[in-house]
Amino acid sequence: FELSAEHADLLTGSRPVADFFEAALAVHGDARTIAGWVVTDVRGILDSRTVAELPFDGAALGSLAALVEAGRVSRRAAKDVLSRMAESGGDPEVLVEEMGLGTVSDEAELAAVVSDVLDAWPEKVEAYRAGQKKLMGLFVGEVMKATRGAADPKSVRTLLNERLDS
Repeated sequence: FELSAEHADLLTGSRPVADFFEAALAVHGDARTIAGWVVTDVRGILDSRTVAELPFDGAALGSLAALVEAGRVSRRAAKDVLSRMAESGGDPEVLVEEMGLGTVSDEAELAAVVSDVLDAWPEKVEAYRAGQKKLMGLFVGEVMKATRGAADPKSVRTLLNERLDS
C-alpha cells in the first residue's frame, strides 16, 4: 500500500485494527487516506476502548472518508461526524445531513458569507490589498467558522480571490 513503516506497524499491530483498516479500505480504496484516518483520528477517539468496541465498523469509516474525498463534507466537519459515530454509531451520510455539515458549495450562499467576512475586517482587506497576502488564511478561516466548517475550501478561496483582487 506504500504506507510509511510507522503506519504499517500501527495498522498491523493487532488483528482487530488490521481488519478495521481493511474494511474501511474495501469502501474507500485510498490506502494512505484510510491509514491517516485510522492512525490519527480513530486512535484519537478510542479513549480506553479498542476498535472492536467502537459503535461503528471500518466500512463506516471508509464511507466517511469517501464523503470527504467526494467533497460532500469538509475534512474538519468529518471529524465532528467521527466524534458522533464514536458516541453512538450511525451512517456517516445520515449523520452529515442530521448535523447540517454537508459542504456548502452553493456559490450565492458562499458569496454572501464571504461578503460578510470581508465587511467585518475592512482594515485586514486593505492590508491584504497592500501586499499582506498571508491574510488569506484569516479570511478563509473566518468563512469556515461562519459556515461551521461546511464551506468548500476551494470555492471559498476562489471567491475570496475574486473579491480581494477586484
